[in-house]
Amino acid sequence: MKFAIASIVLLLAACSAPESATSNAPEPVPALTPAASVELPRPVSETEVLEPGAPQALRVVGTEPFWGLQVQDEALTFTTPDDQVGLQMRGIRTEVAGGGLDISGRSGAKDFSLKVRPGECSDGMSDMEFTMTAQFRIGESDYTGCAQAAK
Repeated sequence: MKFAIASIVLLLAACSAPESATSNAPEPVPALTPAASVELPRPVSETEVLEPGAPQALRVVGTEPFWGLQVQDEALTFTTPDDQVGLQMRGIRTEVAGGGLDISGRSGAKDFSLKVRPGECSDGMSDMEFTMTAQFRIGESDYTGCAQAAK
């Protein structure tokens, strides 16, 4: 009987696959991706300026606090890290002599205005250089940042 039990144990051991050294290692944890990111615009050449009368798309960014505007003609989308969908606004667009731009209007109960002017600008956080400065006001909140033509 002892011989039969020993034979069965040896047969089972021989038939089973050997355990690899890594089988007891913990499963790798997949890398986490950020829930939301703020897309910064890429730099443009100094020769790219606003052309009066032409439809213009702009990207405007600012830091402390982080914020952004996407501008297409007289439509603006204002985003923050807390609101990536953004607030949609439409205003009156006015081309300013020298390549500047003003857009103003009302969103709900808040007035807003955007002023973009040619000039060197740095966002203060990256090494990116921009060709326009921007000031945005909505309600009682003021934001300062940099702008460039969107591609």
